[in-house]
Amino acid sequence: MAAEITVLVMAALLGGLIGWRFVPGEGRAFQAALVFSGAYLFSLTIIHLIPELFESSEDVPNIAIFILIGFFLQVVLEFFTDGVEHGHIHVHNHGPSSTYLVLAMCLHALLDGTILSQHALQHAHVHNGANALLIGLALHKIPAALALLTLLKARKKPNSTLTFVLVVFTLSSPTGLLLSDWMADQSLISETNFVRLFALVSGTFLQISTTIFFESTPSHKPQKSKLMASLAGATLAVLSEMFL
Repeated sequence: MAAEITVLVMAALLGGLIGWRFVPGEGRAFQAALVFSGAYLFSLTIIHLIPELFESSEDVPNIAIFILIGFFLQVVLEFFTDGVEHGHIHVHNHGPSSTYLVLAMCLHALLDGTILSQHALQHAHVHNGANALLIGLALHKIPAALALLTLLKARKKPNSTLTFVLVVFTLSSPTGLLLSDWMADQSLISETNFVRLFALVSGTFLQISTTIFFESTPSHKPQKSKLMASLAGATLAVLSEMFL
């Protein structure tokens, strides 16, 4: 568990510090990195998470429902995050308040961390691919933290606020991991509900990863750079599934 927490913390800190110190905006290189992470997360969800959920559980109808719930839960969260969890930065006056933005981002990160719990993986019958899942979450955390800190800095938030937000956001996913492990140890959550939780988070992954593709090319014109980044992310997901 220490390794998972370390990776999650380092990924969020890296993204947050880059957004805080350098304000990279949304240039071509950043967009390519974003598409790469989205393709990885999407591919991992399709080839690994969802198949194992359906294959290993007798609760198939409810699994499908909770994947759908997770998808639309993420849509609801976007009313408060304005797509920051996708790595997108929309600096305008009519965006969500900073308080709601941070709370929604931390809730999203908390849910992400729950599925890295060994109890969650075992109850959801995900016996392989935990390392591949950790890589996917790390790749997701970097642009999300980067966009969050970039947006708050653009809103002229003081350094003390930026530091507090970065610390809280960084600790959200590890907290989710530790909380789900503790709940399992205390028998506060059943195997069935662990599976449903896993399905719900898988649904959020689907929504985030597919939205990245749509938002990265608002003109809907094919781009070679996007195609290459997508194929690279998908390839890495397949290789991670095969060898990790």
